[in-house]
Amino acid sequence: MAKNNDHITDTELLIMNVIWRREHATIREIASDIYGSTDTSEYGTVQSLLNRLESKGFIKRDRSGFAHEFHALIQREQLVAQQLTEVANKVCQGSFTPLLMQLVGKIKLSDQEREQLKKMIDEK
Repeated sequence: MAKNNDHITDTELLIMNVIWRREHATIREIASDIYGSTDTSEYGTVQSLLNRLESKGFIKRDRSGFAHEFHALIQREQLVAQQLTEVANKVCQGSFTPLLMQLVGKIKLSDQEREQLKKMIDEK
């Protein structure tokens, strides 16, 4: 599992999005999805990024097949929570209130989203 202080870069997030969408993927599949091809340099770049994601605890490698497959160890929702907590700690001294106020004030919520938000607040 990813450590709370492990930051994910924008490029690493591209790879995570492919893995989340596919549920598991090989280096070649990820390179093809991101770059549209699997040239040697693109393959190497993806391989390096996967190694970093694995060392950070975001993914695991399945070595049982000929081509290694990569699986997410963190779900998208967990990463969102982790990143929001990081922002709240860094910018708002750990308080989520200013962060939530800014998010709610800047986006247009549907009626359904407003109801979901009210329900979540009431439950907490």
